[in-house]
Amino acid sequence: MRGSRVAALALTLALQCLLGVALLDAPLASAAPDCSGGRITPQVLASTGDTLEYGIFDRKGRFFYSDQSAGMLMRIDRFGESPKALAAIPAPGAMVFAAGGSIIIGSGDSFQNGLSGDLSPMSSLVRVNPETGEVQAYATGLGMANGLAQGPHDAIYATNDGGFDIDRVKRGVVLHPWARVYSTNGVVLSPDGLYVYVSQTFAPAAIQRISIADPSQVVPFAVAQGPDVTAGLDDMTRDGEGNLYVAANGAGQVWKVDTSGNICVLAGGLLFPSAVNFGVGGNASNLYVVGFDGKISELANVLPPR
Repeated sequence: MRGSRVAALALTLALQCLLGVALLDAPLASAAPDCSGGRITPQVLASTGDTLEYGIFDRKGRFFYSDQSAGMLMRIDRFGESPKALAAIPAPGAMVFAAGGSIIIGSGDSFQNGLSGDLSPMSSLVRVNPETGEVQAYATGLGMANGLAQGPHDAIYATNDGGFDIDRVKRGVVLHPWARVYSTNGVVLSPDGLYVYVSQTFAPAAIQRISIADPSQVVPFAVAQGPDVTAGLDDMTRDGEGNLYVAANGAGQVWKVDTSGNICVLAGGLLFPSAVNFGVGGNASNLYVVGFDGKISELANVLPPR
């Protein structure tokens, strides 16, 4: 659904223009410091020409990505080989792996669904066999199913960057809404399983922390400053220490947010990055980025060698 992503991009740019009026005296450079001293630069591994929403590795080292242009879940067995169309998914979104290795992926991750999703939730989650591409229904009645994260007790948390409602799915049963934060996109659980972190897209760039025990308790965890407020944060992941890594879509950057909420720029020079995830095996220290420009890029040695 390329039109949905184009609409989202247009709104991101409009947000940048509106917020930029208050920032005319600010420098054009990012307000956040550089994490890597220029050491980390994106290396393009594949260029699909399509609009990519999300990407993740399985334990076998295969890379799965959501292709919004084709409405497909794609699989790359090894970079350098041609992608394989695994399953047709209308407006595919983020993914998580279920027990046994099957993929649970958002369907209906369109901005149109997001805008109406609080009052009329029409998106869903489906289960996909990563070998055969067989698709089975998993849950219906979600606001957008944009970002996904797994939590304790078989919970899956799903975001909506076009509205306020964050949904929780347990064994296929949807609680709509579970929590309310405006325009959420990336979603990550804290290492201790007590909090859900959500990034905000069509709002001044920030990451909010939600208590799982009491989802009405929402506090700012990381708040961008100066020109970075227009960054349009997208999906994110974390490392084992609890540091967050977020695609700053409008800024063309990947940010690192430490456990105290301090923001720094890990890498730049990207075009509308939409999601980040770590590799597996020998590539577990590398971060992989997909974007609306159709590229899959590697940020090498983000983590120290194990």
